[in-house]
Amino acid sequence: MVGQYKAKDLAVDHVSDEKLSINISGRKFETWKNTLEKFPETLLGSNEKEFFYDEDTGEYFFDRDPDIFRHILTFYRTGKLHYPRHECLVAYDEELSFFGIMPDLISDCCYEDYKDKKRENQERLLEERIESTDATKLKQTLQQKMWAAFENPHTSSVALVFYYVTGFFIAVSVLCNIIETIPCWYVNDTPTSCGDAYEKQFFVLDTACVIIFTIEYLLRLYAAPDRCRFLRSIMSVIDVVAILPYYIGLGLQNNKDVSGAFVTLRVFRVFRIFKFSRHSQGLRILGYTLKSCASELGFLVFSLAMAIIIFATIMYYAEKKVSDTRFTSIPAAFWYTIVTKARLARIRIVKNASGQALFNKKKAHEARMQAFEQGLLTFDALRDEDIFEIQHHHLLQCLEKATEREFVESDVTFDGGHSTPPISETSSLSTIRPTKRKRKWWCVRGEEDGEAERETRVTFNQSMNQVHETTPDEKVELHNICVSQL
Repeated sequence: MVGQYKAKDLAVDHVSDEKLSINISGRKFETWKNTLEKFPETLLGSNEKEFFYDEDTGEYFFDRDPDIFRHILTFYRTGKLHYPRHECLVAYDEELSFFGIMPDLISDCCYEDYKDKKRENQERLLEERIESTDATKLKQTLQQKMWAAFENPHTSSVALVFYYVTGFFIAVSVLCNIIETIPCWYVNDTPTSCGDAYEKQFFVLDTACVIIFTIEYLLRLYAAPDRCRFLRSIMSVIDVVAILPYYIGLGLQNNKDVSGAFVTLRVFRVFRIFKFSRHSQGLRILGYTLKSCASELGFLVFSLAMAIIIFATIMYYAEKKVSDTRFTSIPAAFWYTIVTKARLARIRIVKNASGQALFNKKKAHEARMQAFEQGLLTFDALRDEDIFEIQHHHLLQCLEKATEREFVESDVTFDGGHSTPPISETSSLSTIRPTKRKRKWWCVRGEEDGEAERETRVTFNQSMNQVHETTPDEKVELHNICVSQL
């Protein structure tokens, strides 16, 4: 009774279904469209099968193996994928790959047979590959064996030993190049470098390293399949540049007039560090990455150059009419722009006039942001408070204490900023801020261009009922000091 209901439901389901005809190399298979759509991620279950539809015959044509397709069509009908033991494993995998079916869907009853057959096939292929490799090695010449050893040092123990020996001498060469510049002792307050103090020892080490590098380069040149291509390669150029200064200095060391001109060639010994790229897979990957991202890096450099030129031009024309300016040209303003963008170092170029105003405005905003990050300013104070007003209040307080006079602020704006609120004639600046038991104010003047900074501090102690008394001469001196800070 249950079987009759299932058959009835199945017939009802296929009433509105569409029957499809599939031609596999001349053998026809028929199935329902809903059957194929059970697996929409496969070829027959997706719209991709429409590319194989033949309008003349009204069927889908595939030039594939009909024997294996029988098991594939059974998978669509039952949802179980079986592996026929008599079929070739490679051909079976190719058919599954063509129709977009994963081998992991093979049923448990056939999965072990499939894995065993796959393992046997891989072992047989590996044995055949080893046999073919051994036969190829026997046919290789000495030159080919040497090149294979250089390219893959792990092929033999001799190649591996030579690989580590050359890497050791590269490290020794780089370290000697660094250590010989360190001052070993001082004679009459004149430093003597280790390279000059132990000239013979460093010469012996350098000679040993260069001999190893020369032997390696000559062996690579001999073993290279294409010598012209090898000579044009980047690593070949690095090898030549690394050893060439030694031979030039060795041949010209007795000629003082000529050898002095080649002293700078010793700088090229630093290129020996690039020989590590042969011994480091990470460095090679980094090189390939930079090579593949060359266009993006070029655009980054181009954008940075545009910004540097624009801001250097602005600074030059802002300082153009100022006497004794250091922004004498647009290229002269490049360094200021570069270190400002990169924040590498403190700027020591003196800025005047509108250039100084721009720089001070920038530093004022930086000071306010640092105070906000440290919790010294609230968000409302950061939005409303002006750093120039704070400095102005401080200077007026200094003048007020030095001259015993009350100063009234005028309604003046600076650089588009908001004006200072007016103060009555009888009021003092001390009434604007809360009075504390002890106050400390100072006026500072700093020397630029690397000279020692000179700070003149004026300290005022104010209590609730007592004010520090000063002599008239001290008042005049304090007055002059504070006025000079304006």
